Amino acid sequence: MSKIALEIIYLPSNSDRPLRVVRVDDPVLIRQVAKRAIQSRYQQAERLKKVDYFASRVKKQEAKRLEIVLTALVPELNRERNIK
Repeated sequence: MSKIALEIIYLPSNSDRPLRVVRVDDPVLIRQVAKRAIQSRYQQAERLKKVDYFASRVKKQEAKRLEIVLTALVPELNRERNIK
């Protein structure tokens, strides 16, 4: 069965090699991060609307795609959306 996890990666400025610090597979934390990532993308699109309407529409479509992908990968997101 497939599994999803989060990783915290350190990106040193003096090296091209990233360093994996920790891997987390806590489903509650994964759901929270996924929700926040989706929310952040929609907020970016909304802020951009004041400057460039067309670019904000593109960002909104990107946010929708991210939501579709993360909902497929994190089933708890789908259940949560259906409850509301």
